[in-house]
Amino acid sequence: MQHLTPELADTIEEMMWELMDNKPQTDKIRSPTHEGSFNRVPTVTNPEWYQKMCAAFPRPDRGGQKKKPRTVVKRRHILEVFRVLLKNGKSKSKYAGYITDEAQRRLESYSPETAEPWDNQF
Repeated sequence: MQHLTPELADTIEEMMWELMDNKPQTDKIRSPTHEGSFNRVPTVTNPEWYQKMCAAFPRPDRGGQKKKPRTVVKRRHILEVFRVLLKNGKSKSKYAGYITDEAQRRLESYSPETAEPWDNQF
């Protein structure tokens, strides 16, 4: 793995804070169809890149275990990978490649060549 550039490290740190700030939460609302019951509605969701990452690492089908998560990815492991990447510039985790690829994609989307010019005229 290549050494992290300062720009890539900044992007990885941004992703880490985004994941820490967006922990899924739900609210209960009254069910419009069933008297006296409630439905859970998501108010805060995981970042889109994290949802895609979870989908990229599915849990093997164990047959009938409906309560098990659909992914092997754990938030605390990903946060640790972020910390190791930012401290050492590399990580042996199987998730590190996905994280650095996503950070590189983000960094390229922020580049001046792809950015639209900003017009400050009112």
